[in-house]
Amino acid sequence: MIDEIQKIKIALTSRCTLKCDHCNIDKVSASSISIDYALKTVDFILSSKGKDKRIEIYGGEPFTEFEKLKILVKYIRQESQIRNKTTSIHVASNGTIVNDEILDWLKKNDIFLAISFSGSRKSHNYNRKFPNAKGSYQMVKENIKKILNTIGNKRLVCIYCIHPEFSSRILDDFKKIINLGIRIVDIECVSGCMWGENDYTNLISGIKEINKYILKLAGQKKYIFHEVFTEYLRTKNLCFPNCPGYMDIELYPDGNLGFYPYAFINYNRYKNKISIGTARKGINKKYSKCKYKSKRCDDCVKNYYTLQGLDDGSKAYEIRNKIIINFFKELVSISSKNCLANNYFKQTIKLSNFFYDK
Repeated sequence: MIDEIQKIKIALTSRCTLKCDHCNIDKVSASSISIDYALKTVDFILSSKGKDKRIEIYGGEPFTEFEKLKILVKYIRQESQIRNKTTSIHVASNGTIVNDEILDWLKKNDIFLAISFSGSRKSHNYNRKFPNAKGSYQMVKENIKKILNTIGNKRLVCIYCIHPEFSSRILDDFKKIINLGIRIVDIECVSGCMWGENDYTNLISGIKEINKYILKLAGQKKYIFHEVFTEYLRTKNLCFPNCPGYMDIELYPDGNLGFYPYAFINYNRYKNKISIGTARKGINKKYSKCKYKSKRCDDCVKNYYTLQGLDDGSKAYEIRNKIIINFFKELVSISSKNCLANNYFKQTIKLSNFFYDK
């Protein structure tokens, strides 16, 4: 058993309503996880040390398995209470099939919803398309408005995926996201699509521009957050940023456990190589005794993340992480002397508490 697991992702299904160009999930197979495997994985994270837990449920499109999703969430809530854990539940969706029934359920069960949206029509539709090649921008944009009206902007996260093709317009797309009323953004970087040196340079300047814009809006008492800020305040992520056992375990639909993001890999080809255990048998001995010794974590990352074709995305994530972490640390360091930073930091603490405290 890994000493402490803070976050686990559950890929509920490979079934999806979209056929995004950058996604490697085998949607044709429409595989769906055994509910028994999913519940065992919930037991797995809740049995580890630490009070605050985060469970992310995605796919494919998880709302295509809405009944199974409801069973899973009910179990998470029951077991968290029994085990005295504070569990934050997040569902990641492409935003195409969110309806009134789903929204009412999300609100009633205190679920956080993450919607993939890239700001502008051009940026969004470049990748996020229906099987008939039609872009999903307009539908998702209209659904975001409904979501905000139902669950509010403290329970909605925008997953803003940056593609190198649009790395020169990062701030513009970010502003379009914010202008919809969204206040929490998770910046992601598309892998396997040939990031070049100019794209990395644009990524650096783009995220730094976002950080400046966040501070500018904070001066107007309009608070915008990197979603990872909520995690920095509640977890050991700043102390152990490279430890995948702490925050990167994923349950794939066939019951395998691994660290690779399900959507980024050719799963059918590499599933044996990337497996670190199964929901039924647990984690392999190699990882079961992890206790976050930094040297061991660095070796683990280096020796595990070896698949070809993901290097460009990995570098983009490293850049993203470094800039956002440094921004957060800067805010903390100056908050005692700078009124603007202090107010922003207080709002960040409130949001982090809201994510976990019920």
